[in-house]
Amino acid sequence: MSNCLLSIGGSGHRALKPLVFLAAAGALGDAELSLLCVDNDGTNGNLTESLNLIHLYDKVRGKQKWMGDSPFFRPKLRLADERPWSPFSAREGDPTLDHYLGHESMRANAEELTALYEFLYDREKRSLSVAEGFRGRPSIGAAVYRAAARGGTNGHPDALQRLREQLEAGTAQGRSVKLFSIGSIFGGTGAAGLPSIPVSLIDSMKHGSEHVLSGGAFLLPYFEFNPSALDDQGPHANPNDFIMMMKDALRYYLLNPSRYQCIYAIGADKWRHLENAAVGKEKQRNQSDLVEFLAALAASNFLVTWQPPDSGENGHGPALYVLHREKEGEFNWSDVPEQERIKPTLAAFTRFCFLYVNDFYPELAKAAHQRIGATWFTRHVQHAGVNPATAEFQEQASSMRDFCREFLRWLVDLHHGGGMALNLVHANAFAQYPFVDEAFPTLIVGDRYRSTAKQVVQQVAGLPLEHRPDLSGFGHFVHALAAVTA
Repeated sequence: MSNCLLSIGGSGHRALKPLVFLAAAGALGDAELSLLCVDNDGTNGNLTESLNLIHLYDKVRGKQKWMGDSPFFRPKLRLADERPWSPFSAREGDPTLDHYLGHESMRANAEELTALYEFLYDREKRSLSVAEGFRGRPSIGAAVYRAAARGGTNGHPDALQRLREQLEAGTAQGRSVKLFSIGSIFGGTGAAGLPSIPVSLIDSMKHGSEHVLSGGAFLLPYFEFNPSALDDQGPHANPNDFIMMMKDALRYYLLNPSRYQCIYAIGADKWRHLENAAVGKEKQRNQSDLVEFLAALAASNFLVTWQPPDSGENGHGPALYVLHREKEGEFNWSDVPEQERIKPTLAAFTRFCFLYVNDFYPELAKAAHQRIGATWFTRHVQHAGVNPATAEFQEQASSMRDFCREFLRWLVDLHHGGGMALNLVHANAFAQYPFVDEAFPTLIVGDRYRSTAKQVVQQVAGLPLEHRPDLSGFGHFVHALAAVTA
């Protein structure tokens, strides 16, 4: 089965990073997931970082299963398009609201409609370039997205149409397909796209729309910055307006029909301060935040665990999930939703990444040009028929190292500089390389692992080489290390 996910705007793109890490750790199930990013700004730094991580995930995972029954890198993550979907991507001229809605033609042919349009949108809003997003003006984006989401661009199928066709194919013969959307409701692009794109996408399906289960993570305000630093970049969002914009967005959502059956409202009582804020483009690269991690966990819950209510229930609107913490100003494992399912997977993957980067990869890299006598290497690499001197093997091993590094860096980023104290892992243990092996047993806050780093190396060496059809080459070693660190 293939499910679909929309990341809408900068905050939605930031949530893709922890989502990819959850997929790698085994917390996103086995089903293929099609991803579509929605943004007018194709050069957004947050978007670029997440796309690069998805490509790295795909490089590690490969097209065929090679890690056996290891939980790691199970689902295929398929980008619907290498570029974000935008209604302006193939249109000529300046991407303004006037240009998109044909203001000049409207004035010549529809006087009353023109009067209404000019009453609703003043000249500044109508002439604002939206090449870098809607700059905190969701009313502009909502008008554009509702019109654009119902058809292709200039008569040609675009990524959104291809996603619609995939939903139609997935719902054939009465099967259910899940569609999840992530975005903020206090800015421009996310607040405009969350209420408009999923409902337009589903309503315009030729068949099967009743079998699409739609959920969404609505991100409430969780960061702030110095708005005066952006004054020379034209119109931009202002953190002082975030609460008011959130209220306006929620009122709009209440008054307009929605296809959502399940909504996760996620915010923060203490906002992260962004030192280097930007309107858009490559300079917009924000630190990772707990709220984005929770949005990814919401997607995991919806895609893996959530089931629609019984048809006999007479509900009023979508189910709404609200999270609470055990302690003020802290976030611990006891606060993680579905802790029993999520904690073991993240803990095992953290241990795997720590040991792979620190203890195993340096030896694998050396094996390209010198003999390695370690028992684990002989049994799970050489006896598996792998030639460590080949470029293919070294690229596979280094790609795994790069992904593990990105995961550990994300954990460090997540634990430092936010609005509250996170106590999930001891991030200082891998803040600097090389790591200290003595820190390995206590990586996970509140737990002490049963083995030291040295003992894990010995345990991997002691495992027999397995032979099975879904294990190949380097996968024998990965499978062994994953089994020991679980």
